[in-house]
Amino acid sequence: MNMQGLLLDLALTLVYYMGPLLLYRFAIVRHGIPKKKARKASIISGIVMYVIMIVVYFVLGMEGAPNMAAAVIWTAVAYFIIREEDLSEPAEEEEPEGRQADQ
Repeated sequence: MNMQGLLLDLALTLVYYMGPLLLYRFAIVRHGIPKKKARKASIISGIVMYVIMIVVYFVLGMEGAPNMAAAVIWTAVAYFIIREEDLSEPAEEEEPEGRQADQ
């Protein structure tokens, strides 16, 4: 396989496994998704997309099965992108330096 084919496969894998979650996050909701909901959405999306890939392999008559690692890795990456930031711990703020008195 040449480099161009490898890059195309990588790009299509990214779009396929991360696309629906990123589309939901940035086009529909437009803000972070709570962690519990993001976790459920990522797991369900990964499973559904993997099953669809199995069906595509079967219909096209390809031997073997699609790589499960791609589904796990890219849906995990999508989870960390779509989840809401944890705001329970306040960020440490630096105190502004005041004027020092001349002595």
